[in-house]
Amino acid sequence: MNMNSYAPLRNDLTAQVEANMALTDKDMRQSMMNFPKLIMKILSDETSCAAVSWLPHGLSFRIHDRKAFLEFLSEYERCYMPGKGGITNNGTNPGPAPTRTIKWTSLTRKMCRWNIVRMTSGADAG
Repeated sequence: MNMNSYAPLRNDLTAQVEANMALTDKDMRQSMMNFPKLIMKILSDETSCAAVSWLPHGLSFRIHDRKAFLEFLSEYERCYMPGKGGITNNGTNPGPAPTRTIKWTSLTRKMCRWNIVRMTSGADAG
């Protein structure tokens, strides 16, 4: 099993996401969901802990199972991100959309664009 550790700029993510944590799922779906918010939502979902979880210190997260994490990400994108098969910009649900397969290399590029970097040394390396 290949595990990878990533360290987001947690203060930035936390500031962006904590304001939305009090929102209901309906309110969340009606707001625009960007990639860091989506990752935070997955990390807060107890069912995803076998695939991805925060490290004990809470400053970085580890992907335990790439395939399962990509499945979670695909499902969350479909449900919460406009233009990815989920809700539209006007808040209406277009109905079920085919699940889009996300490639690992595409995901790592996207994480780099959002300054979520892979930990290559130290205790959190993975």
